[in-house]
Amino acid sequence: MIRRLAVLTAGLILALLFWQLRPAPGPAATAPAAAVAAPAPAGSTLPAPVTTQPLDQEPSAGLLRYRLEQGETREGPALISRREGETLEIEVLSDAANELHLHGYDQRLTLQPGVPARLSRVLDRAGRFELELHQPRHRALAVVEVQPR
Repeated sequence: MIRRLAVLTAGLILALLFWQLRPAPGPAATAPAAAVAAPAPAGSTLPAPVTTQPLDQEPSAGLLRYRLEQGETREGPALISRREGETLEIEVLSDAANELHLHGYDQRLTLQPGVPARLSRVLDRAGRFELELHQPRHRALAVVEVQPR
């Protein structure tokens, strides 16, 4: 009887701990992407290519814009929340040459001074991934939080 009570109490404590410590849904950095693209084919080992869009094209509703001046972020969210299967679209305008890297997806984007650059990527993995600038030192631009479906 004591053993059953101990197991029941332990189960109740674990359930309460799980409920208390579960990740809280954070507010979205922007409105969710309008279109959902198909995930990469199963078994694919290559990262999805970085696509650039012509800048005269109308930006999508889910486009996030970043503006960098003298190595500092002047515009753009520090946290990007999306669901698995959604598309991440960012546009970066920098006053200096740099390289942007989306860790976990191994996507790189070369930034040229004064030239807007766009990255579009279907988020096919859940987790937290750093969007990092590489020059002159490695520095996080944002964290991309991808919630499972």
